[in-house]
Amino acid sequence: MIGDLTYCLLQINENIALLYELLNKYTPCYSTITYLPYLDKEDEFSGVDNIKVETKVDNISAREICDLFSRFYAAEKEDVSSKITLKFPGIIVLPAIAFNDITACLDTINHYKNNFAEIYGKASRKDRFDKLHQAFPRLVTMQVTRAILYSQPVKRIKNINFYWHNNVITKPCNKQDALNKIYRNLSLNNSNQLILPEEKVKNEIRLNDYISQLNTIPNSAKLRYHRNTGIPVPAANFHIQHFDDKPQIINYKLSLPRFIFNYPEKITLLDDYTRTNLINNNRQGKSRYTTIIAELGLEMLKS
Repeated sequence: MIGDLTYCLLQINENIALLYELLNKYTPCYSTITYLPYLDKEDEFSGVDNIKVETKVDNISAREICDLFSRFYAAEKEDVSSKITLKFPGIIVLPAIAFNDITACLDTINHYKNNFAEIYGKASRKDRFDKLHQAFPRLVTMQVTRAILYSQPVKRIKNINFYWHNNVITKPCNKQDALNKIYRNLSLNNSNQLILPEEKVKNEIRLNDYISQLNTIPNSAKLRYHRNTGIPVPAANFHIQHFDDKPQIINYKLSLPRFIFNYPEKITLLDDYTRTNLINNNRQGKSRYTTIIAELGLEMLKS
């Protein structure tokens, strides 16, 4: 497994080096990249309230672009998450003449990314945890395997609007359902899970806290989960006009810059993220539910 993964990683990096040469040959007409910060391990469980972003517009070198595509490793800091991938939404606008060379290079990169993902997916959980982390310390698999995407040329790109994509789920449950979910998520009732000792201690503290809060409500309480699903993802909608003049709006999630071959007429850049405060809506009497465990989005129907 390790030999095959090493080969795929080598091919990915060699073709990113080729992409660097191509970007020097075909200078981008325009580029914008938004840099998102590292997120903490705590955010894996509770989500994030705010994300401050930094955006660069134009004059982004081929080296900087390719370095972003090569960021496969987590930061060497104890509290930084290795599960939440680094994201760099943006666009790189290239002349139409570059289409064949650039897309052939990207297709090759993505081919080896897919091979890496397939080999990794066939490995046992134990092999992934032991062998992979020993061979590639701090490697973030999702950062290796996510594709570098591009769009086909069109007649016009009227507008590109960057935004935050974050679904809200609402799911009814009872008190026992809530307890079961807490145990499952914290992995305290699953001996097959591999958990670092310090994480186990934190999970035990959370578990005791959540149980104490649930013990304050009756067993017959009508509960629901009402929360954002995971970490927000940067996205963009493209307002385009095809060569047959047919208009279309396409939405893309953008973890990495996307290559396009039309100069957009208008761009709305990504703003800082602020989580919609569902809890405040409850406190202001705008909901029939009251918050029980804010971190989990667990609410109880008011009597």
